[in-house]
Amino acid sequence: MFAEVPDGDDAWAAIRTAQPQRLRELLRAAIDVHGLAAVLERTVAPLCVAVGDAWMRGEIGVYHEHLFTEAVQAVLREAIAAVDAGHAAGMRPPRVLLTTAPGEQHALGLLMAECMLALAGCERVLLGVSTPLMDIVEAAAASQADVVALSFSLQARRREVIDAVTQLRQRLPERVALWVGGAGAQRPLRHPPAGVRVFARVTDVSAQVAAWRQAQGAAA
Repeated sequence: MFAEVPDGDDAWAAIRTAQPQRLRELLRAAIDVHGLAAVLERTVAPLCVAVGDAWMRGEIGVYHEHLFTEAVQAVLREAIAAVDAGHAAGMRPPRVLLTTAPGEQHALGLLMAECMLALAGCERVLLGVSTPLMDIVEAAAASQADVVALSFSLQARRREVIDAVTQLRQRLPERVALWVGGAGAQRPLRHPPAGVRVFARVTDVSAQVAAWRQAQGAAA
């Protein structure tokens, strides 16, 4: 099923048989061998899609999805802590505020984005999930965020994605970038509003951070 995914078949078996400890061990081992960025793109992201699809088809229960989510969150938070500890010079801009739009309860996309931002040495401001749009705007101002990052899961409705992103872009200052990712963002935002950057893959975050820094350096 996951021929091209490092440890994918074993991880899927751990999910199907409700073995979160085994799943955590597999993910930790994969990160040690392949690195965090590669595991996010080649293991965690495909598993997220597979779990969501299997749940919608009724092949797995809600508890399978919850076990998967908790196991992945635990491992990724460990990885982020290790990355942060390795940045001897401390964090650097951009300062990125991460959250989801109202009604979006899935946090794994945000956590995956946070991993990439940590690898890039960025400062992160975490609001959790399902934040009202005006609260996002106020939090961005209070925290002096350079970027607001949103994640949409496969369960997100097309119109809700478009409305949330459009309204947020209108309410945020022009200087604050708006980055959007997640499996639910691609089709609705095929033609995004001006000033909105849509990520097809979580690993695209690194290139965008580099481009942001380059633009700021040029402006200075």
